[in-house]
Amino acid sequence: APEFVEPPSGNYILDVKSAALESYKGKDKETQQEEMKRRLRIVYSVASTVELSDPSEIPVAEGSLFSETFMTNSDGMTYFKRQVKKVLGGDNITGVPLKDILKEMGNGHQVRAKVKTKDSKVGDKTYTNVQVRIMGDAQDPEFTA
Repeated sequence: APEFVEPPSGNYILDVKSAALESYKGKDKETQQEEMKRRLRIVYSVASTVELSDPSEIPVAEGSLFSETFMTNSDGMTYFKRQVKKVLGGDNITGVPLKDILKEMGNGHQVRAKVKTKDSKVGDKTYTNVQVRIMGDAQDPEFTA
């Protein structure tokens, strides 16, 4: 079974495996009370590593999985919609129901992407954020990072 990994920063060919709206437990910023929140998650599978930013890093195994999440606030939705447009190759998704977008994202799309990982410290915990910048369709012969 494929494993979830934190891919090193670099250029990849990625398969978009799925996209989903998910619930998770989080704290309200003001009250600090635990509550259920929602986010959008896109899961990618590494089809191949094109080039790593740090040549001393070891490429992840093909088929390895990682994900990118988006909050459901206005900024998060803007970033999610931009990503969807790049994956699906469409200019406008206005009026398309979210359930249809999520379903289509899992229909075998492959993209060329620049992946960047960044560590963030919150209190005593360190989180690794993965940013995926889609450069084009994987069939496009020009891949510039």
